[in-house]
Amino acid sequence: MECKKAEKYIMKYMDNELSEEEAKVLNSHIMVCDFCKNDFYIYDNILNELNILENFEAPIDFENSVISKIEKLIEREYNKYHFVNNTITSVILLSFSIFFSIITLLILFRGNIITYFLNNSYISEQGQIIKQLTNNTFFVVNSTILNSIGILFGLLAIICVLQFIFLKRKKHTK
Repeated sequence: MECKKAEKYIMKYMDNELSEEEAKVLNSHIMVCDFCKNDFYIYDNILNELNILENFEAPIDFENSVISKIEKLIEREYNKYHFVNNTITSVILLSFSIFFSIITLLILFRGNIITYFLNNSYISEQGQIIKQLTNNTFFVVNSTILNSIGILFGLLAIICVLQFIFLKRKKHTK
């Protein structure tokens, strides 16, 4: 007999499901295999110790206490998950807000910024390059905006839908 099969027979013995024929086969294997014999005695000792504990009765409110502690753990994990999720969402929205604010300020004050670069003797050459890039970029952005108002409204609608979904989720979690 292989040790794997003997292990299955040992488990059946522990569950009182071992037939007489299987018991004989297991017994003959245990006589020759020290490893399985050792396992059998360990499991048998555990079973005997558990039988001693059968007379032990849990306190009356034990089940309610365990369920209460589990519910508290679940609630704490749930709150931790939503705190992290809300924090990540807030950081992403804040990053986008800062990015778009900086871009907006650069567009609004591009004339002043370019004038500063052109008047500064140390970076006037770079100022010329920045002026050309800015004019080209502004022309492309301006024409794109004028030609893509529908796209902008579409993006605005998507942002509104995402905000609605976030608020709805937040409302359901409370």
